[in-house]
Amino acid sequence: MPRPDVEQGRGGDEVDALYETALAHQRAGRDQVAEPLYLALLALAPRHRDAHLQLARLRLGRGDADMAITGLRQLLESSADDAAALHLLAQAQQALGHVDNAAGLDSPGAPIGSSGGGVQNTDIGRDWEAGLALFQRGRFVEARARFVAALRAAPDSEHLLNALGNVARALGELDAAEEYYRRALIRCPHEPIFLNNLGLVLCDRGDHGAAHAHFMRALRARPDYAGAWINVGLNLQREDRLDEAERCYRRALELVPNLAQGYANLGALMALRGREQEAEALLRHALVLAPGLAEAHDDLGLVLSTLGRDEAAIACFQIALRLQPQYAQTYSDLGNAQARLGRLDEALINLERACALAPRDAALHSNRANVLKDLGRLDEAIAAFEQARALDLDLIQAESGLLFTLNYHPDLPAESIYAAYRDYNRRHGEPARVHWRAHGNDSN
Repeated sequence: MPRPDVEQGRGGDEVDALYETALAHQRAGRDQVAEPLYLALLALAPRHRDAHLQLARLRLGRGDADMAITGLRQLLESSADDAAALHLLAQAQQALGHVDNAAGLDSPGAPIGSSGGGVQNTDIGRDWEAGLALFQRGRFVEARARFVAALRAAPDSEHLLNALGNVARALGELDAAEEYYRRALIRCPHEPIFLNNLGLVLCDRGDHGAAHAHFMRALRARPDYAGAWINVGLNLQREDRLDEAERCYRRALELVPNLAQGYANLGALMALRGREQEAEALLRHALVLAPGLAEAHDDLGLVLSTLGRDEAAIACFQIALRLQPQYAQTYSDLGNAQARLGRLDEALINLERACALAPRDAALHSNRANVLKDLGRLDEAIAAFEQARALDLDLIQAESGLLFTLNYHPDLPAESIYAAYRDYNRRHGEPARVHWRAHGNDSN
């Protein structure tokens, strides 16, 4: 009878022999021999739990967190509550700086907390493992309840505080997240993961200077922390310091050569610089390493749109939305590509979804207004442009779109159109007068 983690009809004896051989090579430090053996085993028995776990540990040990994540997710498809797999997945995500997806807790078999001489996992393990499993499945409110219950037994556990910070950040509760991370840092002031996580909360708040300081503290504590290098680069990119950001991404890739997020970020940066061919190659490589990276699919779609390949771009946006269905910007990117191809009804549906998900994003309302204009629904277009202007008076694309629509409205009196142009000139034209210079053309 096959072992429980071996599929029926897959040659149990052969699988067992492969596993024991691969494990022996791994224990002897011959990872380059063990890895292909594990892969051969998994071709025979795709749900072999121990092979998945050992292969993930091997890949994590050499810094290949992306590949570890891919294998672990395959295992979790058939065993969603496997605590060991969830723990390794959290470690791999932390290694990449994905703290919004990782709980970052101690090994389930280790003591957690130090109050009262240490609280053993047997006391809090049930809440701990349940919280970790719920977190990984996106059930953040339930995960928080289990972590809070565990914290009652180990009130000084810095790892549980960090986990609660991750839950709070995932729920958008930045005050609570910051408090948890700071409490964890009181216990372990030089822990790079806690410093990195606090930096991410500060980024969420827009306090990029303080965030940068925390990322750099994390790197001083652990110079080979690739995830922190990525976050420093993102922070610099937000400040348009592209050369410095590029150096950070490349440093992360030196440390972890198969770091998908590094290639994805570098590709997005090349796109900003107008180097679309390089951007496309980098983003495609990122997706070979980590096919589930939704933002890389979206960025690749934007690059393809810039290159005039909107049909291919649409396919990328649709994949991104299957992976991340609540991302408003991707719905907008998809709608814009469809509009360029003349598929206006489809475009409007997706732009309305974008506005529903991010109702205070002026650019999304402006994009929707443009499609309404092209559909000939001018009154609705004017209302949408006005909504965009109300959200952001400096959004020139909404201003110019509104004026264009007013020009072609059949029922508006000339006086109201003229008033709109006067208002535009008052707010945008007159302030520019200080930059006007008399031309030197000869009138003859």
